[in-house]
Amino acid sequence: MLSELIRKITGRSTNSVSGNRRVSEHTLSAYQNVYNTVGVAGWEMEIDVDLPIGSGNTVIWSKEFREMLGFDDDRDFPNLLSALKDRLHPDDKNTVLNKILTVIEDYTETVKCDIEYRILKKNNEYGYYRASVTSIRNNKGIPEKVIGVQVDISDKQRLEDMARTNSDNVARKQKIIGSLQELGSTLSITNRNSYNKVLIKCMGMVGEIFNADRVQIWKNETVGVDRHFSLNDEWLSDLGSRLAASSKYAETYPYDAVPGWEEKLGRGRFVNSPITDLLPHEYAFFNRQNVKSLIVIPLFENKAFKGFLRIDDCRNTRELSDEEMIDIDLVGQFIMFSQTVNEKLTNITKEADKITQLTNKHNSVLDAVPAPVIITDADMNLVYINSAAESMTGKHRYNIQGTHCSNLNTVICNTHQCGIICAKRFVNRTYFKNYGKYYQVDVTGIKNEAGEITGYVEVIQDITTCENRHIHFKNDSDESIKFNL
Repeated sequence: MLSELIRKITGRSTNSVSGNRRVSEHTLSAYQNVYNTVGVAGWEMEIDVDLPIGSGNTVIWSKEFREMLGFDDDRDFPNLLSALKDRLHPDDKNTVLNKILTVIEDYTETVKCDIEYRILKKNNEYGYYRASVTSIRNNKGIPEKVIGVQVDISDKQRLEDMARTNSDNVARKQKIIGSLQELGSTLSITNRNSYNKVLIKCMGMVGEIFNADRVQIWKNETVGVDRHFSLNDEWLSDLGSRLAASSKYAETYPYDAVPGWEEKLGRGRFVNSPITDLLPHEYAFFNRQNVKSLIVIPLFENKAFKGFLRIDDCRNTRELSDEEMIDIDLVGQFIMFSQTVNEKLTNITKEADKITQLTNKHNSVLDAVPAPVIITDADMNLVYINSAAESMTGKHRYNIQGTHCSNLNTVICNTHQCGIICAKRFVNRTYFKNYGKYYQVDVTGIKNEAGEITGYVEVIQDITTCENRHIHFKNDSDESIKFNL
């Protein structure tokens, strides 16, 4: 579910996400970076509980969402709900819109919305899609927006359609789809052991479907200057386990052990035959491992040859049909895809944990500073305030994060004497007096590598006890705000 993915990535529940339109666009863009990794596209719709959901609602369609449907930009697919509504298949339209409405009206946040539907693409062909939809609510539980992610399942749907038209292959294809769906459900699992359990189960289902004794995934690696293939994952039947115990094969081999093997597989060529039909040196290599018939599917990532899926029959000499080879190729490429996604998401989670730890460390340091510290982005939207600033303003950082800094409601907010406004005029230090207290305000711009201002840090110090404080004020007896500009 989308809400679970957001929680895993950010560590926050969906009902804690809030902010203005600009923050929403940044949020959608940030999530889309992760979605790109797993091949999905996102969208976001602003909602007003006082207005009915209709064709006129504004929706932020991501670039990837439009591209998935064959469109370019908002000129041929505008930022309106009607753009999607008008292209939904007539049999799916009411179901999709009603389920979105159910998510909005669910104040218990228990309704799970996973829907499949058809959309008429720009080329006038229907594509099949699956989406997860969740709502984002304010602290009172009132929905503010709806976020969805969509994945193209047209290939899966075509595979299902093909299975229905070929009665001889229905059972096999349904099992394959079931194993892929189960493996696909683990894409967001960042615990390697948990993912591997599902992967081996999926490989076992493949072994049982094709009556095999070994299903193995071998990955390419470079050892020194030589290219090797190493055993990455393995499922064994009862016979396969007994043979492995009696004649243990190595877990890594140089490609030179099977001359021509890397070049053959790298060109995308399959192996599908009894080993007696292989070249003599290939026959000798696999005969030592008690193989009778061999299936090898090369695996690719972004057109780069990464390894191969190997299926051994240690009992029979046989050759699979073209239809069966298509199915095995689909399984192999999806396994490769799932492993790549899992590795990337695991790395993303690790980096997110590091960032969270670093952020918490920095927050602890800033909270230890006795002076109020306020950090904003370039548009003066609040990014962070420390504990001293919370005490001074009576505001909690999580309630105002992402809003304009004037929401702090200090005496200099919304005036030309605002510290950040002054800093934009190159006056980085200002002073004011309020209720008998004297204050110094220092503002520093935060710059990126290009030297552009991306935010501001404002520090407010109480200088009431400083002996030379009076030189900064025009009239020490005046209780109103005074600046030395």
